[in-house]
Amino acid sequence: MKKTSKQKVLFICNLIFVSFWMLLLFSSLLFKTASHISGWPNWDSYVVKENREHAPKPHLKKIPVREWGSSLEAWYNDNFAWRSRLIQFYRYSHFNWMKTAVGLEVPGLDGWIFRRGGTWAELDDYLGGFELTEKEMDDWVRLFEGRKQWAEAHGTKYMQVITSVKAQIHNEKVFPAIRDHRGVCAREQLQKRLATSSAADCVVFTQEKLLEAAQSRPVFYEEDHHVNAFGVYLIYETIADKLNGWFGNVALISFYDAPPESVLAGKQDGCYEQDRRLAIVAPEQQQIEDPLLELSKPSIAFPMVSVAVERPEDGLNVVMANDSFMRFPLYSWNRDQVGKMRFPFNQGVGKVVSLLFLRYSTGRLDYLLSERVPDVIIEQFTECRLSLGVLGLDETMRRASEFERGIALNTPPQAGQRVLVRCVLEDVTDESGEMKFVRIETPSLKITVELLDGGRVVDTATIDPGVKRAVFFKAVESTGGELTVRVTGGKSKPPVIALRM
Repeated sequence: MKKTSKQKVLFICNLIFVSFWMLLLFSSLLFKTASHISGWPNWDSYVVKENREHAPKPHLKKIPVREWGSSLEAWYNDNFAWRSRLIQFYRYSHFNWMKTAVGLEVPGLDGWIFRRGGTWAELDDYLGGFELTEKEMDDWVRLFEGRKQWAEAHGTKYMQVITSVKAQIHNEKVFPAIRDHRGVCAREQLQKRLATSSAADCVVFTQEKLLEAAQSRPVFYEEDHHVNAFGVYLIYETIADKLNGWFGNVALISFYDAPPESVLAGKQDGCYEQDRRLAIVAPEQQQIEDPLLELSKPSIAFPMVSVAVERPEDGLNVVMANDSFMRFPLYSWNRDQVGKMRFPFNQGVGKVVSLLFLRYSTGRLDYLLSERVPDVIIEQFTECRLSLGVLGLDETMRRASEFERGIALNTPPQAGQRVLVRCVLEDVTDESGEMKFVRIETPSLKITVELLDGGRVVDTATIDPGVKRAVFFKAVESTGGELTVRVTGGKSKPPVIALRM
């Protein structure tokens, strides 16, 4: 029987309808195959971030019938299978074909992507968009000086590592229209100011090492604002160079582009890139529990962001607060990786406590020294952070900075002379002899340290127990009497007083 025109139209409509839904059903697989054939990036390695909450799956029993349609549509629009790939294809098309920005991401040459605005304004900074005021620069310098003085008073070393960003290292991938208008970035402003500061030796910049390596190979991922595995290794190498200058005998495991079979088998030390991460093979290192891991718990939700690792032989005890630039060999918040974290130190370092996404406050630093004084305290962040303001500069660090800037006073102060006083106490306990730190962020208010001038109290401070505590008193105008320290509500070894003017 011959089909009529109406039946043919209906057949074609049915075929199109079925084909559309079959295409939708297999769209994810088809899109991935097309991406591979066309040479597009691996979209699975991208994460689509939107500054809003996605529509939740509607509970039809809890909402009026008239809202069913709109609720289902909103949920489907945010959750259909190929949504993220379409968004990435949209970005890819803009970057590589139209050479235009999408949101905070800006295209560069050869498919490279850079970031602008927000908390990662590397291109804005590259163009010199952040001119630090005198106060902002002085606050940064005071923070570093305060950290240095505070650490030295406690018998340890402090190191601040400021890591460079992609546009400053691989500017050959930035479009000429931007590249040719480079300005003075915040890091360069701070470096110039630090040149005359006593804290210059404590602040480490990775610019030179990364820039030198980038002349022969990439040290950043082209579509990511993070350093690649080799870049991570170079940051650790920068730290090792500084540690070796301070203590000697510090070295890293070798990095391999083509690791030997013994390294791949986990039998020999070595570093290489695996799954976009720095893979570290160090069979003798063991992950351990450490009380300092408590430091990251109040502000971090992930279970494995912080880790402590030690080697059997003696070596430096290092505590490091760092961001994702110095991430672990695998995603540290992956529960399956418990017990598998390693660090690339193979000589001179016996123990590393690494605290991811942590910034030090004075309370956290006090907790850090509650049981043992480490050899080195490291803090790291990227230079993009410099334009966002100082974190951690409180009254303690301001006083420590002022003491650092002072001149040693080796004779008794004269009446009317302005004096800076630092007191160091060891084995600080409560009245019962307990050395137990009460709280991380706020002092326990149980042990009081008083500064006396000729028997008259001129300043007071409260401290927690710990193996070592340094108190920086406010500047006082001496009456010519003897400056002494009295501890109440607790016990300690006799205080050691240092004076500066």
